[in-house]
Amino acid sequence: MVIKMKWKKIFFITLFTISILSWTLMINELQFNIASRKQDYKEDTVEFLINHLWDQEYSGFYAYIANNVCIPCGAKAPTKYTSFNSWAIRALLQYSISHNDSYIFEEYGLKTLNFVLNNLLNKTNKGFYHWINQNGSLPAEGDLLFNNSVYQIGTYQAWMLITLIEVYKYTLNSTYINVWGKDVANFLITKLWDSEHGGFYSTYIPFYDQIVDFLKYTWYQAWPAIALLDFYEITGNQTYMTYVNNTLDFLINYLWDSNTESFLSQCFENGTVDPNSIFMLTDQAAILLAFSKASNLTGNQTYRDDYLLPILNFTKNYLWNDEFSQFYYDCDKNGENPELYQRPSDLSFCLFALSQVINNLNDTNSFKKIIDYSMKNMITNAWDYNAKGFYRKFFFNGTIADQDKWTIEQTIPLFLFCHYSPEHPISSISFYIFLGIFVGTIVSIIFIYFKRDPHKKLIRHIIK
Repeated sequence: MVIKMKWKKIFFITLFTISILSWTLMINELQFNIASRKQDYKEDTVEFLINHLWDQEYSGFYAYIANNVCIPCGAKAPTKYTSFNSWAIRALLQYSISHNDSYIFEEYGLKTLNFVLNNLLNKTNKGFYHWINQNGSLPAEGDLLFNNSVYQIGTYQAWMLITLIEVYKYTLNSTYINVWGKDVANFLITKLWDSEHGGFYSTYIPFYDQIVDFLKYTWYQAWPAIALLDFYEITGNQTYMTYVNNTLDFLINYLWDSNTESFLSQCFENGTVDPNSIFMLTDQAAILLAFSKASNLTGNQTYRDDYLLPILNFTKNYLWNDEFSQFYYDCDKNGENPELYQRPSDLSFCLFALSQVINNLNDTNSFKKIIDYSMKNMITNAWDYNAKGFYRKFFFNGTIADQDKWTIEQTIPLFLFCHYSPEHPISSISFYIFLGIFVGTIVSIIFIYFKRDPHKKLIRHIIK
């Protein structure tokens, strides 16, 4: 009798646990379904950018807001980044294209571009600063933040070059490529290219004519390569293609890891591998875009066969978490993942790169499913359903790690959703499966609880 009661208790606890899990999964599925069925995710993000992050006085987008409170009203002085504004321009442009409505781009995208060109561009060397104050001014030269503000970062130059090319394609205003585009492309190859060892440095400080960091990062090779590929495609100038080829050779010769068949995060100036190197999701994504673009332009199948396919396999085998259906931020050389967190911007960029590359490859069904699952979980875990914007960072279990809302965390997801929509974003079957499990467990619990014990009934009859 004691054993029977013990098993009954265990069975009851098991059913109760299953009911809680199925309820949680059902609610998550329902939240995602509601967000998807509304079909205004992109509109919500655009509204959030305009209502909370747009500077109505000077134009341009602020870096972030804290707890949905407008930064100019807070204690910390607002700043504006080249990087964040470049992605805002690109995202709003793609939004206008996808909606066949030029108003949003002309009213906010073009004004942002003009703000960047007028205030974030160094008029002397024609490269873009890291960030500036709200009104377009630099910090005072004696300010502790002055050097950080005037840093001219390679990735941001590349992003602005890509932005200028995309705006030119939309407006057909040749000034964007013949003047500003040419200036930025030349800044990359004259100020950040290492003529002795090859490869691009990451950061240059103009007032001292100095390179700040002598490490060579995969991220800072891939983006200049992508931007110069785009610029070569527009201009046909072979000089830029030469730098692209040299950059890709540098990546292959010094940053390719033959053991894992993926790219390490960094090496020393002369190409020697840095023992602190890891494997980052964003690095692999940027490389996918660079090599895919180069393969399409040059017809070089080596990029596709020897690098694109292995990187995709590495990403699936080492940087994908089946339990949470999400991508890791990075892993070490042992394939271990130190953190179970992601940022919407990094994740969206990775998903964009994967979606672009797999279209040119065979046997991509498994990757499309992975992309769809990852997008679904990003919305479920990182989207603020009340404010209608993305948090800055989230853990895989749904815990929000940073409640601030950064401009870049809105713009790159917006950019992604303008280019790619899941084939089956709404899994109503899963919802009904979880609902069935939940109802079944509740019915079972009620049945067990109220079922009369036949042994006790027999005892009552004997007593009578």
